[in-house]
Amino acid sequence: MIEETITLFDVPNMTPNTSLTISHSAKIHLLDIIKLSITAMGNFGSNATSPLNIYIFSSPDGSCWDTTPILSFTLEAAPGERSQNTEILFPDVRYIGAGIVNPNISGYVYNLKVLAYTVKP
Repeated sequence: MIEETITLFDVPNMTPNTSLTISHSAKIHLLDIIKLSITAMGNFGSNATSPLNIYIFSSPDGSCWDTTPILSFTLEAAPGERSQNTEILFPDVRYIGAGIVNPNISGYVYNLKVLAYTVKP
């Protein structure tokens, strides 16, 4: 089996009240993927009290993306601390990409990463 880590997002500093869309995300072709998990991690600034919202979108062709995410989860706010969350996704779609929303009014998130861990046969 071949394991691979794919970076969907690597954001040094996500400002308050901003979003990153699928156009900013790396895309993953899942044709030969048998296992897939998504991990979001980041350091919350001391003013960040709301969780980040992470969205995973699918596409049948890698260019036209669904408007409803196939997976959504949060990266819980930990003011002044690091937070991490991993979700398992069954790779029954052809392509995935991600989006992120930082709803904090004044809280930054630093060293934000969304990583996909894949396994091929």
